[in-house]
Amino acid sequence: MGKTNKVNIIAGLHKVFNYESIAVSTTIVSLTASKYTDTDGDMAKRCVIKVENGQLRYRMDGENPTATEGMLLNPMDILVILGTQNIENFRAIRKTSTDSKIFVQYEI
Repeated sequence: MGKTNKVNIIAGLHKVFNYESIAVSTTIVSLTASKYTDTDGDMAKRCVIKVENGQLRYRMDGENPTATEGMLLNPMDILVILGTQNIENFRAIRKTSTDSKIFVQYEI
């Protein structure tokens, strides 16, 4: 029998307060400040990003990724970012000729 990939998902540890989807193409994209800041002015402490469609590269050190430089994410990967500064510094760009799409859930 073939091996199966198992995915462990833990939900409900933090309060979800916002969500967005972002197309990732040939231009650097970042997360939307108005989405990761709640109505009281508090910023998300954690966000969960799911990747679909195409590969992308990202960085969180304040520098921009390129198609050949940065951390690689594949379709169906899930990235959990902890810390407000890391959320603010997130930047992404597609790796191949196929645009990617990310779905982002913000939590406090």
